[in-house]
Parts: sequence; structure tokens; C-alpha cells
Amino acid sequence: MEKLIRTVLPVLMGLFIFACTGPEKTVENPARVPDTTATLDDSADYKMDGTRVDSMTMDSTSFEQGVWKIVSVGDLTIPEEGNNSTIHFKEGKASGKGLCNVIQADYTLEGDSISFSDTMATTKMSCPGEFDQLEDKFDEAMKNVHSYKMEDGKLHLFYEEDKAIILERY
Repeated sequence: MEKLIRTVLPVLMGLFIFACTGPEKTVENPARVPDTTATLDDSADYKMDGTRVDSMTMDSTSFEQGVWKIVSVGDLTIPEEGNNSTIHFKEGKASGKGLCNVIQADYTLEGDSISFSDTMATTKMSCPGEFDQLEDKFDEAMKNVHSYKMEDGKLHLFYEEDKAIILERY
């Protein structure tokens, strides 16, 4: 009996695996199959008709369009490798990922002045290598942002008179 189980069991398992991972089914006429996989990207901007606004049609003077990446904080340049920051500004809400942690804050605009709420929420994960120190610097700078300027397609968030967080569009 044991010999039978050792012989039949692997065969049955093989048949089961083959049945579960069998050949892909193909569609005879793909034009007749509706695409149900299309979804809207929460971090992108869309026109009223649902078409995506790309960087070529964005207003270069508005930072409330598109997704931004942190390139420097004061005199500290953020290394390109490992920089996965994504910040989105829209209708008084900033959200995304700083250098390591998720951030979310309300902001108010008045002319070229901008201020972020004292209740800025961030996760508190440890960052790898030098990003740990950079994240602390970024968090502290964000709490003190007082004005902004768009220059050469980059967003400058000033937190001291001559120091800024600089972001560029993805």
C-alpha cells in the first residue's frame, strides 16, 4: 500500500498542478472583449471628460497638477537612487510619500504664501542609510514652510528666508 501511495500521489499532484496552471485561454476576437482593467490613477490629474492631463498640457505655474519629487532640502541634494518621493497637491491637501514616510497635510494658499497645518500626519518608519537624516530634515522643513515659488518648472517651498525644499514634476 505504501508503495502504491508513493507512486500514485506524485502523479495525482502533478495532474492537479497542471489543471490549475494549464495553458492560457485565448480570445478569438479581442476587439469584441471590453477592457475592464482600465482604472484612474489617484495621483494623476484628469479633465472633466475623464482624459488624463499629461505634463505637456499642465499649467506650468500651478503646482496643484501632477506629482512632485523632492530633489533637495536646503543645501542637501537628495540622491536619485532610492528617491521614491511622490507628493501630490490638490484642493488644499498635500499627500504622498516623503523620502521614506507617508505624509498628509492640509495647506492654505494666499498669494505666494503657503502654510501647512500643524496636524501634518506622517508615518514614523525607519529609513535606510542617509535617507533617515534627510527625512528628518524634510519633516522639519515642511513644518516651517511659509511661501512658494515656481521657477524653471520646479516648485520651491521656502522654510527659511533663503532655504527651500525643491521639488520637480515626475
